[in-house]
Amino acid sequence: PGRADLFHIGAPGKNYFFWQEPDVLYPPPPQPVALSPPPPTREVVAIRLAVPGGDASAPVELRLRLLPEHSASSVAFVRHAAEHGCTGNLYRSEKDFLVQGRIDCGGGTPGKPPAPKVEKGGCPDGVPPPTDRKCPSHDPKCGCHGPLMGKGM
Repeated sequence: PGRADLFHIGAPGKNYFFWQEPDVLYPPPPQPVALSPPPPTREVVAIRLAVPGGDASAPVELRLRLLPEHSASSVAFVRHAAEHGCTGNLYRSEKDFLVQGRIDCGGGTPGKPPAPKVEKGGCPDGVPPPTDRKCPSHDPKCGCHGPLMGKGM
């Protein structure tokens, strides 16, 4: 280690000399590098919905990318709706902003399992629940119901 060796290569009428520095000619082998984890795959489901005022024989297909990290109970409900052919209505859809409608899974239709119950979420971190809001009877704890919405959610 640390020693340079002199080598001689000869050929008729030519002589070559070179030094071999062990640490210069042979660098250390590359070290393993941790790879970033692959992005999570997102489950996409499709639900067929009627459009009020539209052609009842031509429902639209709404394709939804499920995000369980934001609302596991909503994902369970939408997955159930897609798997069991639940119906509903699409009221409006605004690109990159909002989808508004209703999904109806029958609430106890004979021969179909009941749909999972959707639980409303709490306020996002750092957002206090409103105290001055008058809540309707069907939603006595109205206020925050989950994360702040962002593009792609």
